[in-house]
Amino acid sequence: AAFKTDECAKCHPFKEVEYKLEGAGDVKFSHEFHTGLSACGECHPKLYQPSAQNKRGITMAEMEAAKSCGACHNEKGAFTVKENCDRCHKM
Repeated sequence: AAFKTDECAKCHPFKEVEYKLEGAGDVKFSHEFHTGLSACGECHPKLYQPSAQNKRGITMAEMEAAKSCGACHNEKGAFTVKENCDRCHKM
């Protein structure tokens, strides 16, 4: 009741998330960048529970089926996960 739910960072600071991937190139997820485009509620809690448990693996096939990053990165909302590998994976 004190403020809108899209202002989560007032109480819940977010951090950058780093995924270490052997052979595919590490991925750094920028909360700062993404919260500049979308509200927290776009991903939390429908795609991710706000916790460290989200670091579990997800395959590219699952992303292509609209899971995880693929929910938005589907060529409609943002660039597709089917291509542009170097946009996320740093070798």
